[in-house]
Amino acid sequence: KFIDENIGYVVGSDGNKDGILMETTDGAVHWKIVHKISPDRSVVYIVEDIFKIDFLDNLAGYFLEYANTGSHSGGTFYYIWKVKRTINGYSSSHLIGERVFDFTFVDSLLGFGTERILPSPGTIGWGKIVKTNNGGREWEQSYFRPGNPLFYSIQALNEDTVYYVGTNGALFETKDGGNSWDVKSTFVSNDLFDIKIFKSGIGYVVGSSGIIIKTMDFGETWEIQDAATNENLRSVFFFDENSGLVVGDNATILKTANGGKKWYKCKVPNDIISEVKNRLIPSDFYLNQNYPNPFS
Repeated sequence: KFIDENIGYVVGSDGNKDGILMETTDGAVHWKIVHKISPDRSVVYIVEDIFKIDFLDNLAGYFLEYANTGSHSGGTFYYIWKVKRTINGYSSSHLIGERVFDFTFVDSLLGFGTERILPSPGTIGWGKIVKTNNGGREWEQSYFRPGNPLFYSIQALNEDTVYYVGTNGALFETKDGGNSWDVKSTFVSNDLFDIKIFKSGIGYVVGSSGIIIKTMDFGETWEIQDAATNENLRSVFFFDENSGLVVGDNATILKTANGGKKWYKCKVPNDIISEVKNRLIPSDFYLNQNYPNPFS
């Protein structure tokens, strides 16, 4: 995630399964590790990956950690962390509890997230919408109902208008900052993994089995686009309303320059495809805003 043309951050995990935060201050020419999370091995706590990041400026940001607690707590968990710049570097602390799937911050205080509620072992779970008004120190329930879809991604246009997408074609919208939520129809039953909507009302959603849908009116109506793939599509990023990228399983990368009228498969070297398919970690990709544009 870049906050200007020079300062940017990436997150991930190293060979020791420690979480790492890297920073560049020269437009991605040079990178350095500025913070590490070294979990307590005595409770079999392993940072499998850190794959979501949201920095508002170079003083504070947030990231999402995927962790495996083994037999200690019975499985995998997702945590939101807050990282702050201090005199001695960076420090980090947990913000929100178990099974967090995604989050976004509108400003330094207001943020929205989604949690996973497991009614019983072995179930996929239900989605709960949560909200913070104090930079993540405290979170409150914004919406939950048993049987809710599981939410995978969030986008906030502003402090009032927020969108959530999830399982079985789910799309939820609020126009009053989370006080009330409307269920919108996407006219598809695919699991939806990511959403990008512009302030003009043009938007895109991607999901399972190669689904890409587009709206011109803030999600009131949708049209299915031809993605030319059946792979699960995990993340979408648009440089403007017409030019964008979609990434998915098995090193799938799609590109459009005409608002999705035509999607082209980007050529990926065979050795990279083979490596992705044979890795033992999820073969998912995530896109955040980048400066300068590395795809031009």
